[in-house]
Amino acid sequence: MTIHNGTNESLEISGLPGGKVVVDGGKLARAGDIRKPLALVAKSTTGPQTYTVQLELPPPGGEAVWAIGGQGCFAEGDFTEYYEAPPEVPAQAHVLSIVKPGTETWLSTGPISAGPGERLPEGTRGGTVRALVHVPCDVTRFPELTRSWLEMTLPEIEPKP
Repeated sequence: MTIHNGTNESLEISGLPGGKVVVDGGKLARAGDIRKPLALVAKSTTGPQTYTVQLELPPPGGEAVWAIGGQGCFAEGDFTEYYEAPPEVPAQAHVLSIVKPGTETWLSTGPISAGPGERLPEGTRGGTVRALVHVPCDVTRFPELTRSWLEMTLPEIEPKP
């Protein structure tokens, strides 16, 4: 699961399986081992602001996003061609889903091989290879620009041959 703090203050998140975590304004936090729906609470570390959410359980191997304040933007990309295309054929990422500004929660429809900031696996055993990438909100208005952004981030998440 990914939590994006779209506020200007640090928030303490409770209700996660691993305990509480503090997420600074504009930053991301990742949490794993999600086995049931979650009731999460984010409280300001300096003021009275509190945010709450009920998150459904994503599918097995899937990803959930809580974009507190609706300011976190993401793109789910299919990177399968990078594993299956012959070396002489330029591979492309394909945009499967875009989390745009104003969206506070999102669930993937299938497994995600890499979350924001994580590397794609070095190898696969067939099937689709999907990643969720944190993108600037401005690029989410244009699907082709979103696809280009996914491909620009490949040096950070590109699988090793």
